Amino acid sequence: MNNPKRAGPFCTDALALRPESLFGLLHKATTLLAADDFEGALRVLETTQNAHPGAQQRITPLAQKAQTLLKRSKIKDYYAVLGIPRDASAKDIKRAWIKATKLHHPDKAASPDARPAAEKKMASINEAYEVLGDPELKEKFDRGEDPNDPHAGHGPGGPGGFPFGGQPGGGGAQQFFRQGGGAGGMPNFGQGMPNFKFAFP
Repeated sequence: MNNPKRAGPFCTDALALRPESLFGLLHKATTLLAADDFEGALRVLETTQNAHPGAQQRITPLAQKAQTLLKRSKIKDYYAVLGIPRDASAKDIKRAWIKATKLHHPDKAASPDARPAAEKKMASINEAYEVLGDPELKEKFDRGEDPNDPHAGHGPGGPGGFPFGGQPGGGGAQQFFRQGGGAGGMPNFGQGMPNFKFAFP
């Protein structure tokens, strides 16, 4: 069924009857992603991979997306700063930046005491636009890097900073899954974050 909303109840029922149901688990992972529960989605996808080792073509894209979104959730959300969705166009980004600068300009601070907070807010708005308004920096951010972090691109993923050692959908990611993610399986994104392990063939 190609309609996710109509398929949802069927997938939920299938999961209740058969906890290892492939489509039920994939639907659950997708639902968790939509709710921004990236760690929960990764846990479900790990269960899915264990139950269906031959279904990596369905599991891998969701796992990559969940990992990227999880990593990005740990850094500053520039989309949230400008109040725009992740699929905003270049025009929408610029329009949101102009609106935010007019609304939060330090000169409009209610009092001298409020000016420092307004200046901090303005700096955050400008920083968000510097990233999202630049196609190259936006691309880095969208794949889970912080373009303003001088150490970005030198983490466990090697150059580029992507946890699979390459860009999403690129050779590095595919090689990671073919090799099972190395000795430790799925990489650990940082201190205090779960190390979800997949063993993709």
